[in-house]
Amino acid sequence: MEFGYAGGGLGKGGKVTPYTDRTMVGGGEIQTPGSILAADGAPVDPDAVYLVKTAEHMIWLYDDRGRLVGEDVWEYDESVREIIALDPAMVLTAEQSGKLLAPLIKPLPAPNPFTAAMAV
Repeated sequence: MEFGYAGGGLGKGGKVTPYTDRTMVGGGEIQTPGSILAADGAPVDPDAVYLVKTAEHMIWLYDDRGRLVGEDVWEYDESVREIIALDPAMVLTAEQSGKLLAPLIKPLPAPNPFTAAMAV
């Protein structure tokens, strides 16, 4: 999957590129509260929200049934990190995210009694 939108809409985020072969590896730009960045030593306003552009790897491990069982994320090149202050009107809230994603989220299938014995 690739997602490259970084247009003028809410949050102005984008650039996620995960690829999978039982694992997912990706990189991206993340909307981050200033309090988290300040706690990590960044010279930012803890009450603001920032877009963090960075070079990182993510590895998501799955079991044989396709269930997520682990995650490992690390920034491999801090020299390319950019911290960009966001206009408060452009910050995407959790509530806004929920409304935007709701049409895309499908309910889990009902339990299957024939495969229940395989569950761990």
